[in-house]
Order: sequence, then structure tokens, then C-alpha cells
Amino acid sequence: MSASACVNIECDKGVQDSGFSIDISYSDKSALTSADYMDSISMVALPVGQMTVSFCIPIVDNEVVEDTESFCVQLDDVTQPTGYTRSNAADPQASTSTVSILDDDTATCSLSLTTECVTETADTGVSFTVECTKLLEEDDCQLGFSYHHITTVTDEDYTSTLTLVDITTSTSKFTFDATVVSNEIVEDTKSFSVELISVACTGDSSVELLSSTTTVTIKDDDTVTCSLNAADVEETEAMSASACVDVHCDKEVEDGGFSVDISYGDKSAVASTDYMESVLMVALPVGETTFSFCIPIVDDDVVEDTESFCVQLDDVTQPTGFTRSNAADPDATTSTVSILDDDTAMCSLSTTAESVTETADSMVLFTVECTKVFDEDDCQLGFSYHPITTSLDDDYTTTLTLVDIPTSSSTFSFAATIVSDDNVEDTESFSVELISATCTGDSSVNIMSSTTTVTIEDDDTATCSLSLTTECVTETTDPAVSFTVECTKLLEEDDCQLGFSYHHITTVTDEDYTSTLTLVDISTSTSRFTFDATVVSDEIVEDTKSFSVELISVACSGDSSVEFMSSTTTVTIKDDDTVTCSLNAADVEETEAASASACVDVECDKEVEDNGFSVDISYSEKSAVPSTDYIESVSMVALPVGQRTFSFCIPIVDDDVVEDTESFCVQLDDVTQPTGFTRSNAADPDATTSTVSILDDDAATCSLMVSTECVTETTDSIVLFTVECTKAVEEEDCNLGFSYHPITTSADEDYTSTVTLVDIPTATTDFVFSTTIVSDDIVEDTESFSVELISASCTGASSIQFMSSTTTVTIKDDDTATCSLSLTTECVTETTDPAVSFTVECTKLLEEDDCQLGFSYHQISTETDEDYTSTLTLVDISMSTSKFTFDATIVSDEIVEDTESFSVELLSVACNGDSSVELMSSTTTVTIKDDDTVTCSLNAADVEETEATSASACVDVECDKEVEDSGFSIDISYSEKSAVPSTDYMESVSMVALPVGQRTFSFCIPIVDDDVVEDTESFCVQLDDVTQPTGFTRSNAADPDASTSTVSILDDDAATCSLMVSTECVTETTDSIVLFTVECTKAVEEEDCNLGK
Repeated sequence: MSASACVNIECDKGVQDSGFSIDISYSDKSALTSADYMDSISMVALPVGQMTVSFCIPIVDNEVVEDTESFCVQLDDVTQPTGYTRSNAADPQASTSTVSILDDDTATCSLSLTTECVTETADTGVSFTVECTKLLEEDDCQLGFSYHHITTVTDEDYTSTLTLVDITTSTSKFTFDATVVSNEIVEDTKSFSVELISVACTGDSSVELLSSTTTVTIKDDDTVTCSLNAADVEETEAMSASACVDVHCDKEVEDGGFSVDISYGDKSAVASTDYMESVLMVALPVGETTFSFCIPIVDDDVVEDTESFCVQLDDVTQPTGFTRSNAADPDATTSTVSILDDDTAMCSLSTTAESVTETADSMVLFTVECTKVFDEDDCQLGFSYHPITTSLDDDYTTTLTLVDIPTSSSTFSFAATIVSDDNVEDTESFSVELISATCTGDSSVNIMSSTTTVTIEDDDTATCSLSLTTECVTETTDPAVSFTVECTKLLEEDDCQLGFSYHHITTVTDEDYTSTLTLVDISTSTSRFTFDATVVSDEIVEDTKSFSVELISVACSGDSSVEFMSSTTTVTIKDDDTVTCSLNAADVEETEAASASACVDVECDKEVEDNGFSVDISYSEKSAVPSTDYIESVSMVALPVGQRTFSFCIPIVDDDVVEDTESFCVQLDDVTQPTGFTRSNAADPDATTSTVSILDDDAATCSLMVSTECVTETTDSIVLFTVECTKAVEEEDCNLGFSYHPITTSADEDYTSTVTLVDIPTATTDFVFSTTIVSDDIVEDTESFSVELISASCTGASSIQFMSSTTTVTIKDDDTATCSLSLTTECVTETTDPAVSFTVECTKLLEEDDCQLGFSYHQISTETDEDYTSTLTLVDISMSTSKFTFDATIVSDEIVEDTESFSVELLSVACNGDSSVELMSSTTTVTIKDDDTVTCSLNAADVEETEATSASACVDVECDKEVEDSGFSIDISYSEKSAVPSTDYMESVSMVALPVGQRTFSFCIPIVDDDVVEDTESFCVQLDDVTQPTGFTRSNAADPDASTSTVSILDDDAATCSLMVSTECVTETTDSIVLFTVECTKAVEEEDCNLGK
């Protein structure tokens, strides 16, 4: 349809002339140009004589369902009639009018289903399609839906949160989903429907519905699989016992009527005998994944091992009318059921004969009786054999400690063999005990604690006799005498004894032999055995002796049969002891005194039993002399009976001489035996020697003196010392010890002495020794040392004492030293030489610590602390050398200066002591050469200065060092760029002086103030040669840096230009041109200036 929207314009006045018009402009709101309306009217004419006018805008008729839309219309500029002389005759008001477009379209929507049948697991959702007859442009339109259950349940079979669905604006066809729930439950096919029931728009769009319902079918694809529990089932055999087996299904079933078949398989258990196959089918419970079924167990009365059988799931039956096939899949798993036995058998032991005879009865039988029959093959009874008085294998034998229980009978027997030996023994017995019952399976067997005892009677008899192995023994080499008993048969009884009697002939019991055996046990291991009587080795020298032994009785505590033959044996004991005597190995000491004696001990290794033994004594000299130091009055000593040690004493002579300990020797010689003693060599003397030392009781006292207390180093070469003692000393190896104390001296430098120990002469009571004085050619103070008597010693035992005494010796020095000053290097360079060294040389070494030389520093052209530094005005004279040095530090000051000098004078010497030192007056001069070079450069930054009256451009100069002297100057040169000398600046500065003590300064260049408009101009300034001060001795003290600085001149002139026309009115045909004139107040020098027209 050709619809138009007409807009009215109202003017506050009418117009008289035609030709007035007003422009129209548009702006979109919800309506769009060309899509919803046409902006074809852009100007409207104002009618003459009317105050209102209207114009109409075409509306586009589309096929879209949409809300009411709008756009704006506005008045813009007004155009006046051509030739109209007035300006501003019309003034439009920028007012806006809104045009609304009402929609006339209606859409009809319907619902359809993309797929009518879905599968629960494979299809996660079902899609619904909404299709409308027209596009909808409005954003806020919604369709309403209703869900109807046929056989489904919401949230269990499907889910949907969409009951309102927004209508899409970009298309007339759109979809939405409902989610299919995969629920792990086995169920039949189900369905539900969705109905399109409403439509709503927030705007005024027109939408209608086609009433429609769609039905969805959901096919279930779950399959339930059931299996038996993997764990084996155990159940104990009892009245009404059942073994319950668990079944587990991986899914639930929703419908009743599912069942699974049960089958069985025998293992060690037998159907009907051990269990009943009464459960053949089990129903699957609805809504559960686990359940169980129970199998009856048969309770028998037989002792047996654990038995088992198998249970298996077979086919599954689905409910009647269930539309799906294969909804259940049985898992052919097998579960093992074990039947634990509850029967127990009790077994006991007995014997057929409790007493047997060793020779007549070859075996004994034992019987086992159990309360029940056994079904298990591997059950055993254990037995323990206890030898009460018997020994296994000696009196009876058996290999049966474990006996198998037979399955066919509850009673059985086994045997033990009786050993017939040829031994005399007591009646013996042993017992057999039933101690255990075991089965390799788990059959239950108990035992009644029972023991049976068997007695074995013996019928053997033995006869025993006594004999002697050796009739004569030696006391030391034969420690015992052996007696032999021999019986006709072995005796096995432990408690059989033979009785013996001992008779003395010349012996004494316990002194010559010992025996605690008057009753001897008969050995059970042999028919011949021995016993001993110990021969006493008594370490006593004695004669040959004898005794006898008699066999007198036999006795057994049991009933063994033993007899004996009466017999006596005689033993002779030969003595082989020899007594050896020696003197005590330790030396004998005795102090010399009135009636003194030295007693010497004698030790014998054995006693003597008889009187009459004696030993001879002999002497030999060492340092002691017979009669002078001791008396040889003892020549023989008797050996006492029953003793091993004794002594004899030798008289000592008391003299009055200081002497060392003296000694002599004593020795044992031949031994004499008693008269009538039958043995030879009963005594053997040991030719040992004992030394007797005689200690002296005399003492001497010694003291020390010096002959001269003061000596001169050069004229006196030695010092004599005197020692005096109160008594003469006889010992040659006695000496006195001395200690030297250097009070102010040094040993070996001022005096020498190798005598720290002095031997005491034996011929006199006083003696002297000396110390050498060293003449050393060293200047030193008066010195002293002392000598002290500190010890008295003898290598022997002579007694010497000393009086503590010290003597002091003073040594006067007569050396003189002369010292002078010199310079190592007379000329030094400031930077390379950090110091100057001065040398002091003396004619002799000085040993005194406190000697000093004094120095004076004189400035020639230097300044102290600016050119050199020295804290040394007093210098210690070194004791280690006659030549030494000291330094003055040269100051490196970073200042350019001329060569300078100073002098050092040696002017004094002082010593705290009395050392003699003289001076040679001497002065040394030091020259310091400066090697600093000053380098100056222009500031790298460009200089700017504005052109004006008396204007100057100042350029900064920077030097790396200061100069100490005036007269340094540096030349200035110029080079043109855009500025011209004399016209733009003046080259009046050609040289600049370097200020003393400064590193930075500047110079200023005059700028010419012209009257010309021009661009910024520039020129260059450069440093050239440097001139040093007149008379400056150094060359190359300054090094110019040929750096350049640019100076820019800013212009301060301005020109004003104006325009004039030569002819204001021209005729089109006759005048071909019009001339315009531009006039400026100043000349302009810049080429690139122009005026706009």
C-alpha cells in the first residue's frame, strides 16, 4: 500500500515573495531509512501569504511482524529568493517531529518434531522445531509449551526447563531441546507429548498459533548383567544350615518378572549327601542391584575335611509382555561354596602287656581307639617316647612317632621292639604318650591325654677283679698311679660301686699321695675301667716311699648281679726333687755407720726334709775394698729344715771420706748333703752373685765469688770466677751448675761461656773458671750480666751442697759511630714516583734501642703538604744495620705547575744511654718534576642568544686540571654557517686567559642587532693553540682540545604587511586586469615567506 506520514510546518509570519524554501533532515530511531520509510523530501517551499504548510513522507510496506517503529524529522537552513537584498529575512527554528509507523503484519506459528523416536543412551536429547509464516523483528516475543506424560516420568526419563521459548528475530524457523535421561535402569519403551499452547509479545506485534501436539517415543537400550560374588562362601555343617550366595547386577530392573536360572557342579562335596540342589531359579528384585539365595547344607556324622561345590548363573527370563528383547544378559560366573565340618573324633592309647622280659619277649604292642570313623585320608596321631630308666635303641627300638589314622576303622595298633643285650643292668622302664592329632585338612581330632608304661627285666651277671698298671712311679714325672678294674660283662646300671682299702708302708696320706676314691663307680660304657691315686709332687727333697691298695667290696643300688675277686697291689714312689739355692737378685744397700752390717737373703726353690744340708760363701771386690770398707767373716751357711728362705750378715767399716756409693760381690758355692743320705744330687747350688752397696754419710758445701766486678770491652778479655768447698771430694764425677743472666747484655754478643757445668777436682777444696768478654765493634750502652751457682750434682751418691750466690759483671763500651745523610734519587716525577727515599749511613752498628736522628725540611720552591708530605723529623736508628732509609711522600695534585724543589738537613742525634754517636753535617736537595697536562674543551651544548642591543653569546670552556701559574692562554677561531661576521656577530675575542685555580670559565662574543626580519642564524667557535707563561720551564704543559661549539642567533625583528588596490571599479570588457599592492614595514631576508590571498 502507498502509505505516507504528513508533517505540518507552522511559521510565525507570512512571506510576500516566492522563492523562500526550508531544508528537511531525518534521523533514525527504531525505524530505518529505506527499510521502514523513504527520505525522498529534502526541501519544502514556503507558500506566499500563508503561515502553515505540510509535506508527506512515504512509508515502506514490508512483510515483517514488528513493533511500532519511529524516526525524527527536523527543519534546517532557509533559502531566500534570488536577488533578495535583505539578509536574515528568515530564521528557521531547529525543531524536531517524531513519526511512528504502526505494523499491519500477523505471523502464524506451529510446532513439529525433528525425530519422533529416540534411544536413551545414543540420543542425548530430542529437538522440537517451531515454524512461523513470517519473520518477527520484535525481540521480546515468547511461545509457551506444555509437556504431557504418556508412560514417562519427568526428570527420570527426560528433563526440560523450557516452558517458554524466545522467538528468534533472524529467522522464521528455530528449534529447542528436551534432554533424554540415561538412567542405568532396564525398562520398556516409553513416550511423552509436547503441546504449543501460548504466544506473548511485550510490544504490539501480532502473532497467532496453530494448535499442535507432538509425541516422542524413548527406546531404552540398557541391559542388566548379573554375576555371583567373586568371594567364596563358607558355611559350617549344622542342623538346618544354609549357604547364602550373593548376586550382583550392574543395573536395576523397573519391572517385576525378571528371573535367572541356577546350576550346580560337584567338587569335593556331593549333591544330596553334603548339600541339596533345591534352588533352581531366583527372581530379580525391582529397584535393587544386589540380592542373595540360600542352599541347604546336609548335617552328617563323619569327621571330614572342608568340602566344596560350585554354583553358576545360567539363562535369564524376561517378564511376560515385555516388548524389548535382550534386556538381560547373564554373566556365567561361578561361586564356590565351602562346607566346614562340625564333627570331632576323640582318640586314646593303651598297651597289651605292661611288663616284659629282655630275652623272652621280642616286642610290645600299643592300641589306639577313636570315638568316630574318619573320612579324611591325611590325619595322623603323634607319639612321644619317654625313657624312664631305659635308652632308646639300647633297650627298645621304634621308628613310629607319627601313625596314620585309617579311614576304615576306629581302632588300630603299632609295636615297639625289645633289645636283648649282654649287659648287666637294673630293671628298666619307658613310657609312650599320645601327644598330638593333626590333619592336612581341617578335620577336627582331639586326643585323651594318656601314657602307658612298659617295664623290662634283666637276667645278666658280671664278676670284677683289681690289678696295677705300673708298680713304681716317680714323684715329679708321674702325677698319678693308675689301678685297673676288669669285669666279665658290661654294667649298664649307674649306681654300682667297688670298695677299696689303702695301707701305708713308708708313705703318709696327703703328703706323698692323695685319693678320695674308697668307693669307685663301675663304668657303664666298658667292662674294663681305671681309677687313679694322685702322687703328691711336694717340692720337698726326700727318700723313696711305698703304700698298698686292696679291693674289698661291691654294691649296686638296683637289682644288677655283680661279684668280685679279692686282690691287693703295692706302689713304690721315687722322689726326684733337687734343691737349688740362690742369692736374692736385688742388690743390698747399707749406709756407712758404726756397727753397720749388710744382710744378704738366700732363696731355695724347695725345702729339705732332713738336717745336715749347708752351702759355702765366697767374696769378690768391685769399688769397695775388704777390711777397708767391709769384713769377710762369714764363709758357710746351713739350710734350715722346712724353710726356703734365710739370710746372713756382713760387717761394714765406717770411714770419714766424701765418696760415691761403693760395692762388692757375694756368691754361693758348693752344697754339702747330710751324712747317710741315700740319694745323690739332692742339692744343686746356683752360682748367683749378689752386689752389696755401701752408701756414704759425708757431705761437702760449695760457694761462688768473682775476681773483678767491672771490665772494659777492649782491654779485658776474660772474667775469673772462684769456687770454694768445705771438704775434699773423692768421687771424680761431681760438678757444679751455673746460670748466666744477661741483665742488659746478650750472650755470645757481649760475652761467651761454654761452662755451665764445672767438674769439682778431687785434689783441692777451691778452683777457678773463666768467661770471655766479646770485643764487638758495635756502639752500645754500658751492659752487665750475672752468674749464679744453681746446682751441685754427682753421677754417684756423694753428698754435695751449695750456697746460693750470684755475682754481677759490668762491661763498659769504648766504640763511637759517625752518621751522615744522602739521597737515593735527586730528581723525582710527581705522578710516577710516589715518594723520595733518604739514606742514613753510620760507620758502626748501634745496639742501643733509644737513639734518634733529627732532620729539618727547607722549602726552596715547594709547599709542604701541597707538593710533598713527611711526618718524620725524628728517625730511630736501626739496630739491625748501619745503613737505613726513610721516605717523604710526593703529592700528586692534578695541578699544572713548574718544576719545584726542597731540601732535607741532618742536624741532631740523641741517645738515652751513654752510646757515643757523632754527625757529619749534610743537606740533600730534591727536585720534583710535574707531569700534569691541562686539556681544555668547549661545552658540547649549543649556545643560543636573541639579537638585541648589546647582546653577547657566552661560550663555556671546561679544563680537566687547574693551572698554578698565570700566563696560560688559549686562541679562539671562528667559522661561518648562516651568520656572517661583522653583519651578524663580531670576531672581537681571539684569545682567552686560563684563570689560576679554576677548571671552568667562559668568554662572550658580541651579537650585531640589525633591523632585518630573518631566520635564526648560526656560526661556529673553536679552541686552537695554547700559550704557556713566559719563563715556564716545562713544555707541553697544556694540550688544547679542538672542539667546536655552535652559536645560534635568534631574530627579534617583525614586519607588518597591508593590501591596497589601484582601481576599485573596473569594466569587464575594457579592463583585463586589476592590480593589488602589498606594503611591509620592514625588509624580509628569509626566502621562504609568503602572503595568503
